[in-house]
Amino acid sequence: MKQLYVNSLPAHLFTADTLARVDYPCQWQRTGSLLVLTRPFYSGLLLVVVLLLATLPQRVLADSGLYKDFVILQAGSSTVNTYYYTNLATANYQFQGSNLGSFSRASGGRLVLEGAEVNTYQHSVYMQSAQLQYRVYPSGMVPGPFTSLDLPYLRSGQDGDAGNKEWTQTAAGIDLLAIAARPGTYVLEVYFQALGSYGGQVFTNYDGRYGANYQATFTVSGTLPTADPSDDLNRNWSYSRTYDLDGNVTSEGKQFVDAMGRPTQTQSKNLAEQQVFATQSLNNQGGVPVLTTLPAPTNNQAFKYKDGFVTATTTPPGAERR
Repeated sequence: MKQLYVNSLPAHLFTADTLARVDYPCQWQRTGSLLVLTRPFYSGLLLVVVLLLATLPQRVLADSGLYKDFVILQAGSSTVNTYYYTNLATANYQFQGSNLGSFSRASGGRLVLEGAEVNTYQHSVYMQSAQLQYRVYPSGMVPGPFTSLDLPYLRSGQDGDAGNKEWTQTAAGIDLLAIAARPGTYVLEVYFQALGSYGGQVFTNYDGRYGANYQATFTVSGTLPTADPSDDLNRNWSYSRTYDLDGNVTSEGKQFVDAMGRPTQTQSKNLAEQQVFATQSLNNQGGVPVLTTLPAPTNNQAFKYKDGFVTATTTPPGAERR
């Protein structure tokens, strides 16, 4: 993908993808020393941009772009990042058109967008940043806006060219199943962009299938519970949260105690299902613990003391239960 600069100033920083995002389709035509860009205009007229080529001095050709990009995901119980190619056809995982799998919240399904990798090239320009743009929406529905994920600079000189730069994020921890709130088939749509500068002016290169973007699908079963948090100001409690070395949350919990400091209800969150589970401790009249329940869902995404978590039975001891 080439950019044309005239007299050391950018005539316009067009790439194929950039043109697609302005108003695709469009065409270049050469007429002698003129380069003419024509495209349909809304009024039915043709917008004609004439760039002088041979008649201006110090003409400089500079190029830059994105040549090898990946979407980085984790799925299921695996904690290993999987790299999906986008703009490079290989025998490895391909993102475009792929089915990322089916995930059940009831069994702890997990699909995490950990980030992306962008590789840029540059000649006579300076590439200065890169981002992944992504969105998740139900298949067949009108999609919402994109969310931008910044990809920090990692290193230069990849693939034998000193001007090549790698930009990457590998631990974003974006829970895609939390975004996909209802059962159904969802689309994960992405494109990449990289900002550069030349002669004091900033431009953007894109990798996005000429405006069509890259799309993969996944299926979700089970629904997310509602989020009904509470400060529980009338109760004694403590809250804990743990992180891994990359700053991702690995566990959350809330412990309720009575006035004597004895545990009453312990809650923990299943991060994959976005569901809070609780256990209840019961004491006899002397304050001695006699029963602790097994964990059970509270049907809440948030921490809140669950009243009525344990109820008494009217069946007399020793009576037959059907």
